[in-house]
Amino acid sequence: MAKNERPELENKHCIFLAISGAGKSQAIKQNKNIPVKGVRHVFFDPDKDHKVNFRTDNLNLFKNALIKGIKSKKGFRIAYSGKEDYEHFNLFCELVWAALDGDYLLYITMEELSSSVDSSGKAKGRFADLLKRSRKYGGILILCAQRGVEIPKTAYTQCKTKYLGQQDDYELVNVAKRAGIKPELLQNLKPLEFVVKEIGQEPTLLKLKYKK
Repeated sequence: MAKNERPELENKHCIFLAISGAGKSQAIKQNKNIPVKGVRHVFFDPDKDHKVNFRTDNLNLFKNALIKGIKSKKGFRIAYSGKEDYEHFNLFCELVWAALDGDYLLYITMEELSSSVDSSGKAKGRFADLLKRSRKYGGILILCAQRGVEIPKTAYTQCKTKYLGQQDDYELVNVAKRAGIKPELLQNLKPLEFVVKEIGQEPTLLKLKYKK
């Protein structure tokens, strides 16, 4: 169970939305607000896109590694790379929720989100709690999906910053509407280009270069 509530903690949740090959993982890796070392970081990472200290396709082993990491009082990068269906995703969320402690920041990267949720309406289950309440317990969500119309609307409203890359033509208007920007801003984007929309700010264009 999440503990040590800290209402004063800032909302740092962010979401990355773009078609396959557009550079979502690169945008995450190159984001200066997502530390690479020295912090607690867990990953729901079916395609093994991220470098970690420990990776498993077994949730029990993930749980044991998470407990060990927390007890160490040191930074860690632990990934679950097993099944990406809703059942296993929700169990992952349960374990993450139990690990939250307002005295320590916990970065939570969730890849392939559109394959793991069961609704494009309101978020359900423990994932909904992470979206709405994890901030107060040190949680920082980093969400990633190829199809922005298939993920819960709650993910858009709870994430302070949205990174929007190339979109399928038939989804572009809906994704733009959910993100609160004009659809034409998403037209003609190239790989590694993202429109960045932060709550209360005007959208900006981010251009990246590929890095190993």
